[in-house]
Amino acid sequence: MTPTVNVTATLPVFFGAVVLEWDDAGLIRCRLETDTTLPHSVIPRSQAGRRTLARDRLLGKATAWLRDWESRRFRPVDFPIRMELVTPFQQAVLAAITRIEPGTTATYAEVARMVGRPQGARSIGQVMARNPWPLFFPCHRVVGSSGLGGFGPGLDLKRRLLTLEGVVHNY
Repeated sequence: MTPTVNVTATLPVFFGAVVLEWDDAGLIRCRLETDTTLPHSVIPRSQAGRRTLARDRLLGKATAWLRDWESRRFRPVDFPIRMELVTPFQQAVLAAITRIEPGTTATYAEVARMVGRPQGARSIGQVMARNPWPLFFPCHRVVGSSGLGGFGPGLDLKRRLLTLEGVVHNY
């Protein structure tokens, strides 16, 4: 089942923008954009997507979370995320990476061990590549055993995110 995105918000951040898509049940996905010229807005997707109290609360909480994160005040997510949209294995991996502290990294192999699949480093990489909620589930903190690994929005952005969080490795 693919949910209908009712509201999209483009929020400015230091590297460009975070585009959030949600409905009354929670955050469906987000996208990191390095284009600093994107207009920042909240856009209802349809007549049925008019703003509601639930949607406004989610936007307020997500915006506050992003502002805190940019200010290096790292905290758990405190708003609904549509976790039922990913498999149980993806849920386990995403939960595991939330335990990687800001300022640190873990390798794909370490995350595989965290979720009980010690030979599953490649499958961890696939989950990271498909992560619908980057930043909120910090896939940028997962690195290769001999370097940065991959990152959909680009390795330069991955380095910038890690630097903001205090990672001192020379990637």
